[in-house]
Amino acid sequence: MEYFEHKQSICRLLENPESDPTVRPVLNLNLDMVRLGDLYRKLAKIVLSLSTLTLNKIGSVGLDPRSMTWKVLNRPLSYSMNEVVQLGTLPRSKIPNSTYSEASSYFDALAELQLSHLIIQRNDSVDSEDDYRRKFVARLLFRRLIRDQKLREKWLCHEAGPFPIWCDDFRPESVLVDEAENIVGVVDWEFTYTAPVEFSHAPPWWLLLEKPEYWPKGLDD
Repeated sequence: MEYFEHKQSICRLLENPESDPTVRPVLNLNLDMVRLGDLYRKLAKIVLSLSTLTLNKIGSVGLDPRSMTWKVLNRPLSYSMNEVVQLGTLPRSKIPNSTYSEASSYFDALAELQLSHLIIQRNDSVDSEDDYRRKFVARLLFRRLIRDQKLREKWLCHEAGPFPIWCDDFRPESVLVDEAENIVGVVDWEFTYTAPVEFSHAPPWWLLLEKPEYWPKGLDD
């Protein structure tokens, strides 16, 4: 494994310097907008570079020993799939087990995965009956968006690909910079695969450093 000489990650430049180091980082709301734009621009270049690397299927990429070219050889393994198996007690047999040539088929598999997780993980997955109902309805609505052809046509634009490289775990903390704040390397590529282009088109969760589901007061925080 190669070591990158670096000073810190971009996350350290974006986070609130007065925040508690023992909790998840939050964006420094007093950061100068010009500086914020410059840091986001550095991250955007990486995301855009990944989006230009495309293949014809959704799944994990490997080097084909026969053709010596990079191809989609195995099922996709996302960060959330790993989490629901490792922490959510979901059987491995429930996660997608094939590659996908159509984006809708992969989205449908994700919808079924989320439903299975809610049903199987009985402890620590819901806070109350109302919480369970909200999560169950949200999953059913997501599945409807995928299975209803008229609804799907409004947001799914690249059904047959090409499918860009995507890393679920990419975030500012993974981007290392030197003293001059130049990017010297990016780490944590474990959950990298080809995904629907809609993944690349959506605003990344890390714009605020922390996912909304981890906010103590939810979306009202």
